[in-house]
Amino acid sequence: MEVKMRVSKAGQVEIPPAIQDKAEIYPGAEVDMQFEDGAIVVRRSEPKKRVQEFSADIRQLRNRTEANEGRTARTLEEVEGLSRGEQFVQLLTDAGIGRMTTDEFMEMMRGPYEDLDPR
Repeated sequence: MEVKMRVSKAGQVEIPPAIQDKAEIYPGAEVDMQFEDGAIVVRRSEPKKRVQEFSADIRQLRNRTEANEGRTARTLEEVEGLSRGEQFVQLLTDAGIGRMTTDEFMEMMRGPYEDLDPR
């Protein structure tokens, strides 16, 4: 499928909905962009990579908790009777994160807000 688009003054190009659907690229999605053989190639970022980065962040939080005043970190499985969301909040609390605003939480999950599409 080939579609001609115009580049805005800000250097932006809107991806047509039909192509977004085929590529499974939606508002807020992360993409990888490369210049290959004279063509600009945009690919959907692999969720696996983002999950691995998030898992590394959680491990780092657990290590901070273990080193913090001798307290022991709990795994999600060790917190029984709570919903998955409550377990996650408990893990963050155990890691010494304390209370977070929604914006802080979303930035931790998705990366800096400036990286997201402003739409």
